Amino acid sequence: MKHHLNGSARRGGIAVLFPGQGSQYPRMGADLACSHPPVAAAFEAMAAALATAGGGSLARALCDPAGSLDRGEFAQPAIGALSVGLYHLLVEAGLQPDFVAGHSFGELTALWAAGVFDEATYRHLVVERARAMTEPVEPGGMIAVKAEPEAVAALVDHLPGMRVANVNSPRQVVLAGPRARIEQVRLFFEDRGYPAVPLNVSAAFHTPMVRPAAERFGHALAAAPFLSPRLPVYSNVTAAPYPFAIPAVRALLARHMMSPVQFVQLIENLYRAGARIFVECGPRAVLTNLVGEILGERSHLVVALNSSARRSGGLQLRDAWERLRSTGLPLANPPAGFPEGDP
Repeated sequence: MKHHLNGSARRGGIAVLFPGQGSQYPRMGADLACSHPPVAAAFEAMAAALATAGGGSLARALCDPAGSLDRGEFAQPAIGALSVGLYHLLVEAGLQPDFVAGHSFGELTALWAAGVFDEATYRHLVVERARAMTEPVEPGGMIAVKAEPEAVAALVDHLPGMRVANVNSPRQVVLAGPRARIEQVRLFFEDRGYPAVPLNVSAAFHTPMVRPAAERFGHALAAAPFLSPRLPVYSNVTAAPYPFAIPAVRALLARHMMSPVQFVQLIENLYRAGARIFVECGPRAVLTNLVGEILGERSHLVVALNSSARRSGGLQLRDAWERLRSTGLPLANPPAGFPEGDP
């Protein structure tokens, strides 16, 4: 957790952030589901939606040491279920966000949190998105480069077929392109002093290479009932709030899968709009760390609700709760099953 909070941050807006694929870990949310009914209900409903669509067992994937949870067909529903369950706990406890946003898959969860679609529609879209992205597309890969975005932009033209997929922080950019080029790209950047790590993905997400998946998911979007957002949802594509008009919301979401994730500019724009308290609602603390890198020493607080795979989810939730309450947020009652005592 990054904590550079002064008086102005205490009066600032609250942004809830939802993580995307890559944040999953085995058995995530299991202990929370045992003690917090909203978390259990979210997992049960998502598992039923996946089974109804002809998918595999979400419960089995969550417990599988062989790593089936890393497959998109399971990772996205699992992350979505935990994110929804945790968000229900926050809202029931009195948290009233001023803004929501997500990273990659997490943008779908942010739109649900803003009331763009109901929970049943959300589950259907999660399953359809995961299915669309696991069906055959052109073989692709992604690689995270530890370098300034400007440096990567100046060099990417020397790498035919590669595109910027995510601008994650002032020191991390993800490139995507043909799978056969990934090792060459790694060597290219490391020869220039920039560490580069290939990602465990099956396609070049957030590039035109996944157009077939985007078109498949587009059919599900076209048939789903949408509403206008009830609060600002900051888009990965534009780094600005989603429009209010429903056709424009649907059109922007349809672009999402093939467009770069502009996470740095998104966080900067949230900060300019008044966000000072950021809550990561989902597994791990990937976005927490990125926000800390983006905002640096500027006044802000960023709290992850479930940052570690190695520590009790209930105790992590308690600690996050105490940090949020320390800012003066009127969280009247802790979630049901809230743990007492020290770890």
